[in-house]
Amino acid sequence: MLNKTSSITVKTLINQSIELTWEAFNSPQHMQKWAKSSPEWIVKVAESDLKIGGKIKVILMTHDHSIFLQYGGTYEKIDFNKHINILLEDGRSLDITFSSLHDMTDVQLVIDS
Repeated sequence: MLNKTSSITVKTLINQSIELTWEAFNSPQHMQKWAKSSPEWIVKVAESDLKIGGKIKVILMTHDHSIFLQYGGTYEKIDFNKHINILLEDGRSLDITFSSLHDMTDVQLVIDS
């Protein structure tokens, strides 16, 4: 039996240079500000050791502390200012691509679903 893998793709255009976008995307102090899906969530923990074999970890919680969500993984591939591949703790793969578009940065995330 052939095992098909499906994925989810999220794209966004950031009105900043690729260098600033890369820094904001990968540094824990900046991750604290953006690594949540909506204003109802806060980032409790944001850790990133951006190197091959390094770990990433994010813990989110609702403002009333009733729900927690944690995700993390290991950096498998890194091409500075261009591409990151993370093997998530649950075995799925997350690919993140950064592309310059004039003075902006196109960011695409593809995660196995």
